Amino acid sequence: MWLNGSAGAGKSAITQMFAGDCQNEGRLGASFFFKRGDSERGTWRGLFPTIAYQLARSIPAFRHPVQEAVKDDKLIAGRSMPIQFRGLVQGPFGEALSSLPFLPVIVLDGLDECEDHKSNNMLFSSLSALSRHSNCPCAY
Repeated sequence: MWLNGSAGAGKSAITQMFAGDCQNEGRLGASFFFKRGDSERGTWRGLFPTIAYQLARSIPAFRHPVQEAVKDDKLIAGRSMPIQFRGLVQGPFGEALSSLPFLPVIVLDGLDECEDHKSNNMLFSSLSALSRHSNCPCAY
């Protein structure tokens, strides 16, 4: 799902309410809210480690695959976007998918706030592939 509108239209407020509703229903797998100028949330670098951590905490089937990914490459959080995505999200998601009682919702907000606009295409491609191949409902 893609939420689009002009600045100040309330997209972030709607996204936060949606994430809260998903959390209350036990369906929220992970969320990430970009924030321009923030050292942790202003770039894509913290995105996949955060998603992996939250998925591992919220869905027990993710814990072991994420732990194994970090055990196999202790520096994975500093790697390139494709390596982080494959190792921390796509791989563990594929391993856990068959044992999931439901498909988790992953919510991202403020992609336009990501300071590295050149990485957005790769980010969209990665997340679209995850959504397409796993039927994971992703809200951007």
